[in-house]
Amino acid sequence: MKKIYFIVFVLFANLSFAQVSFEPGYYIDNDNRKIEVLIKNEAWLDSPTQIAVKNTEASKEKEIYIDTIKEFGIIDGVSYIKASVNLDSSSDQIDRLSRTREPQFEKKQVLLKKILEGKASLYEYINKSNFRYFFKIDGDTLKPLVYKRYMREDRSNDIFENNAYKQTLRMQMLCSSISDASFKNLKYKRTSLASLFKKYNTCFNSQTTEYRETSKIYDNNNRIKLRFKAGVRSHKLDIIVIENELDVDREIGFQFGAEAEFIFKFNRNKWSALTELTYFNYDKEFSGEVSPGEFTNISAAYSGLEISIAARHSFFIDKNSRIFITAGMVAPLAFENDLLIENFKRAKTTTAPNLMGAIGFEINNISIEAKIQGARNIDRSVGNAKKYKNASITLGYSF
Repeated sequence: MKKIYFIVFVLFANLSFAQVSFEPGYYIDNDNRKIEVLIKNEAWLDSPTQIAVKNTEASKEKEIYIDTIKEFGIIDGVSYIKASVNLDSSSDQIDRLSRTREPQFEKKQVLLKKILEGKASLYEYINKSNFRYFFKIDGDTLKPLVYKRYMREDRSNDIFENNAYKQTLRMQMLCSSISDASFKNLKYKRTSLASLFKKYNTCFNSQTTEYRETSKIYDNNNRIKLRFKAGVRSHKLDIIVIENELDVDREIGFQFGAEAEFIFKFNRNKWSALTELTYFNYDKEFSGEVSPGEFTNISAAYSGLEISIAARHSFFIDKNSRIFITAGMVAPLAFENDLLIENFKRAKTTTAPNLMGAIGFEINNISIEAKIQGARNIDRSVGNAKKYKNASITLGYSF
């Protein structure tokens, strides 16, 4: 089992380093020259301070730093501009909230992600501890949208909010089609702010340019995949009777089920969460040596449903195919869990959850997956023990 996990880990590490691709893009240098290059798309979770580029696929990779560029972007993908802004350095982590309502501004030169541009334009900055939004109207200077959580000295356990961004936009975005309720209910989130900015631009017949979160290659409007699966399962039962471990051969059987996968939008659709329901059945009769020279008949029956909750990481080969690695927890719902050892007392117990890991390949709607589960106790009584583990290979069809 440990060898399997090690192999999966090594494969995961190698694929992680190999997967990031260079995609067509551009950058504008400090002399306002637009240079077309291939940009290493790292699906930046934090606002970058440098980018890796190539002139051609065969050329050598080089680093371009923030102090030498004004803007960069990936064709049909994300785009960033450099700006010197007042950046609130206040932490949004509960254990590090400040005791003052006012933002702690620092003048910084950063790369801001373009969310949308028009008469009113919206930009985003993200680092490890928080995210900030900036805007400008009619080409004016960039201004921060202030939102801050804080604590007061006299009420140490209460968390308060500075929602100054609502008042700022209410004063700036005067339009008859935007009600006061729009500002009152406005959340400090990308989707909520973008919706307001689009309304404002529409009010003045201004065209709005929206920027993708990922490149077009990895864009996926279908966030939920349903997959039917069927395959073969190798059952393995470990039985101990009066401290004697019985040798039980593996049993091959069938399994089938369904899976629902929710694909997250960030990081180029590479992360997803899923739940799976699988039916299995194990039924075996054999003779086992319970003491030297003493054999007895054993009957084992174990069947039911397994409910899996897991996380999945995908490595895209192209827009139609991927390799994926899955890890999670399996909770069995046993229909039958019976171990009968002749001349010994029969015992039944509730089965416990166990861990599982899997690796698979998908092309278009067809997938193949190999999965292994850790051992789980399914019977324990005086002098006896029964552990069940399995490995499986399944074919799937998604829609």
